[in-house]
Amino acid sequence: MGASRQVGAAGVGANGAGGGRRGASGSAPWQARRRGARRSGDATRIGPDVISVARALVKLRRCGVTDPLERLAFAIGIKPALRLRLGARAAGREIERFERAGAAVARGADDLVYVAREEAWARALLRVEGTVLPGGPPRPAGPHALAAHREVGRLLGYPACCVDGFLARLERGVHRLADGTVAAELVVASVEADARSSRRLGRLNCTLPRRRALVPFDPCRLDCPHASRYVGALFEALSSRLPGPARQLRRRLLAPMRLTRSGQRLGAADPGPALLTLRFDGF
Repeated sequence: MGASRQVGAAGVGANGAGGGRRGASGSAPWQARRRGARRSGDATRIGPDVISVARALVKLRRCGVTDPLERLAFAIGIKPALRLRLGARAAGREIERFERAGAAVARGADDLVYVAREEAWARALLRVEGTVLPGGPPRPAGPHALAAHREVGRLLGYPACCVDGFLARLERGVHRLADGTVAAELVVASVEADARSSRRLGRLNCTLPRRRALVPFDPCRLDCPHASRYVGALFEALSSRLPGPARQLRRRLLAPMRLTRSGQRLGAADPGPALLTLRFDGF
């Protein structure tokens, strides 16, 4: 496994579901690095992960194949863990960065890396998701698989209501709408979230590519209060560090979006039929 803070696939320890380790000051080690942060240009240097976030956002590129906004959410303490798929060449470098910043890392198969504040938490993600990773022939989602997906969602910090929405789609078939017709997974999630919503908040727009969306999961509705609180805290942190990119992202999230059945994204003026049109009435 390499470095001592990487962990294997052992079961969840006694502290697996608890909060982060606390130092003498009462703050989690990762959060403690925020004290004494210094400015360099438009990026607040908190730790290596946030430096990566700033560079990725400014240059509009990914950190590996991971949404840099999720790294920022983890760094500021609103997300308990990360699930990263890193290329073999990048994995060692990225793992070293997280370990230097005080995080625990568990490395799985297929270039998957799990990052948390507690080793037991990272081990739990590795162990639980290992039972439901894609692969092999299609199979129905039975009770054990649904329970495992629910636990993965909890460990990643996703709201329970949004996890429930995903599980309902998983049980029915993630490409199947409620009327039995077939559409892209993104479209199915968006149609159902739209149908449940009284308001449509741009901050919960999940139709953009993952690296440009604030929400790292499919919200159960476009005015979900739990998802909205998470995104509000993340956008505030982003705005304080990178105000220019934050304003640009806000404009993109609020732009009307049309989705075809196959999942193609169309602007408001683009020709072609759309299964769903989203117009946001607030951020």
